[in-house]
Amino acid sequence: MLGAIMSKYQYQIEQPSQEDLFDSKSHERTAKAVLDTLKQKNGIDLIGLEGELGSGKSTVIELIKQLSGAQGYKFVEFDVEKFQHGATKKALIETIHTAIVGELDNAVSREKVIKAKNVALGNHFEYTSTVNSNV
Repeated sequence: MLGAIMSKYQYQIEQPSQEDLFDSKSHERTAKAVLDTLKQKNGIDLIGLEGELGSGKSTVIELIKQLSGAQGYKFVEFDVEKFQHGATKKALIETIHTAIVGELDNAVSREKVIKAKNVALGNHFEYTSTVNSNV
């Protein structure tokens, strides 16, 4: 009976917050710093967030999405934990491919993206052969 009563209460919500609830606003400052870094065009195109379970990584990502929403940024979400026992690289490439192709409106661009996907997956090979023989 006690287990049934306790199970209806949830003390920790496993969802990203839509706002920084801490007085220090550390999650919001982190989100702004990440977005500023991506906007600077300094060669940094990929940023990793590391932290303990429940430390607010997903909240920071959610805040970045909100801050950048009107600026034309597109987000592709990939949950690596769903693919721990499978082909993670293939799943990531397919996820990115699907997101990019969905945004394109011309066939030439789509063909370039399809070719890039096939090269990344190892399905497309190009080589140059030099023959130095005399008959």
